[in-house]
Order: sequence, then structure tokens, then C-alpha cells
Amino acid sequence: MYERHCQSCHGPNGRGDGPAAASLKVPPANFQRFQSFLKSDEELLRTIEHGVVFSPMHAWRGRLTDGEMQDVVAYIRVLSQRGQ
Repeated sequence: MYERHCQSCHGPNGRGDGPAAASLKVPPANFQRFQSFLKSDEELLRTIEHGVVFSPMHAWRGRLTDGEMQDVVAYIRVLSQRGQ
């Protein structure tokens, strides 16, 4: 899921340096920063579900199943732990 839907902006290692990131006015989240590590699973899931206002991070509710969104949260956790 991450590779298909998130990697182009957030990058393969979750640093916000994917190939599409350079063209975005608001940079994608870097999941290896301590701020991402501190976010709860619920906060990450809410962002995935509803997106972020005034940013290119759009809502995935209706595009991904609940299970797929949970899988993305779990993978973001792996990426955020790599940065610690």
C-alpha cells in the first residue's frame, strides 16, 4: 500500500523526498523525524483518512479500506522507528 500510494511523495524511506515531493508547495511529512515518532496511531490514521487542509495530502477514505489504512499506519511506524 505504501509503495503504491505514498512513496511518490514521502519517499521509499519515508523522509518526504519522493520524486513528486519537489513539485509540491507543501512538503510531505518526513516520517523519520521525531515529530512523526510522537504521533499516535490515531493521529496518523486520521491524517490518512481525512487528509490535511491546504496541503497536497488528500483524504484516502473511500479509496483505501480500513485494513489498508491500518497497514499504512503500521508501515509508517516502521519508518519512524528507523529514524530513532
